[in-house]
Parts: sequence; structure tokens; C-alpha cells
Amino acid sequence: MASDTAREIEARLAKLFALGNMAGDPHRSLFSFFGLLFLKYAADHSAAAATVGGDQSLLPGALSIPWVEMVHDRTGTVLADSVRRLTYQPETSELGQALADLGLVDLPGDDRLTDLCHGLLEINLGSLSPSLLSGLIDRLLERGVEDQGWRGGGYYTPSVVSELLASLLALTPAETVYDPACGTGSLLLAVHRRMSAGQGTAPHLYGQEIQREVAGLARVNMALHGVGAATLAAGDTLAAPSFVEGTALRRFDAVCVCQAKTGSPALVMRPSWGMMRFV
Repeated sequence: MASDTAREIEARLAKLFALGNMAGDPHRSLFSFFGLLFLKYAADHSAAAATVGGDQSLLPGALSIPWVEMVHDRTGTVLADSVRRLTYQPETSELGQALADLGLVDLPGDDRLTDLCHGLLEINLGSLSPSLLSGLIDRLLERGVEDQGWRGGGYYTPSVVSELLASLLALTPAETVYDPACGTGSLLLAVHRRMSAGQGTAPHLYGQEIQREVAGLARVNMALHGVGAATLAAGDTLAAPSFVEGTALRRFDAVCVCQAKTGSPALVMRPSWGMMRFV
């Protein structure tokens, strides 16, 4: 299989992305595509690592995902069963549930699904770094949601903003950071990158996202970058906050959020400052 450049891979994926609605719902179809993309990346990453004796832990069992069978299965059953098997195994259960939240267990079987699996089978993603794949997903997500009349920035924080907010925090590995509208997790990942680069380890990340599919993509993003110290939840942060202690809201060492969907400013807050910083 020929090795494409990152730009060539993105162009080929964009063509597949344009195949159309797989799930009977254009919005959910976007996230199902990203779930398939991650599965293929995990398989290619594991195959590349196996040839050089490297780390294959991105998704245990990735090499056993039956892509050839999925290409010929017009019912979607092979894909759904593969994802369910991940949810049954302790080491992959959380990631399997995230992929299920992206819609991979209930896609209707039709030619669009098999065409997409066939197209992905012909693209080797093993040469991409996690950051390149995340950036590619953000660009495809922006394109897809804007085609539906939404703003792509409502689902992820632009990298420039993420890096700025992360730079305002001075956290120790023992501290915690929370994003109450985490979207695809890009802002939390920026905090993780900055702290890991400076101290070799990072604080525990917490986030909540109102849309289940987007929260699923955030958990996949964390797995993609090898972030084990992250707890993400789906649900309405204001109406049903997931992080509580008894009858009170849980307290965190830092809170950062960029809620682009409502037009609110970005916010970084640390109780020790005695104030909030709007950016």
C-alpha cells in the first residue's frame, strides 16, 4: 500500500467525507465518520508499530478489526459487533462506549457505509501523528457542520485560542482543570500538551459536553493522544452537572472554557486569583 503525504491523505479523506449521509441524520453521520476514521487509524498505527516492535497500545485489538469483512457487509452488523466487543473488554470499554456514542453500533447498512469502509481500507493512516489527525478531524468537522448551517467553532476551540488559554494556567500535576463546555476536547488537550512539555506530566482533565456525539469524539481524542488522566461526561452542565460532591458542585483548581456557540467570551479562572479572566 502506497504511503501518501499528510496533504494527500487529507484530500482523499475529504472526498470520502463528501459521500453523504450514512445514518439517516446528516449531523450524526459526521460523527460516525470520525469514529470509523479513528478505528482505521488505530489499526494502521498498530500495524506500523508492530513492524518495528513499537507501542501498539493506542487501541488493544485494533489489528483484529475485520475491515475486509466490513467492506462486504451491507448490514452494518460486522462493524456494530466489533465495537460492542470493545465495550466488553475492561481495557477498551470506555473507548468502545465512546465509539458507540458516535453511532457505530446502529448505522443502517447500505452502499454508502460499504463504500466508505472500502475507501478507508485503501488509505494508510499509520504515518499521521495524533496531532495531525486531530487537526484534520477539526477541519472536516468545521466543513461538515457549516454545510448544515452551524459554526464549526462551536464544537472545538481553535488552536490559537486553546494555546493562549493554556498558557494562562500555571498548574502542578496534582491539580485539576475543568472545561464545562469541552466540545471535542481541544482546549483540554492544549493544557495537557503544555503541562506535559514543561513538567513531564499533566494535571487530571475534566470536561462535560452537552451533545453525546461530541462528547464521544472528545473521549476518542483523549485516547488518540494517550491521555489517560481525563474524565469526560455527556450532558447539560447547567441543568445536570456531572461533577458533584454530595449536594454541591465539585470544585476544581482551574476552569477554562470557550463557548463559541453562544458567542460568550473565553474564560480562564483560578480561585487563587480571586477573579476571572475573560479573553
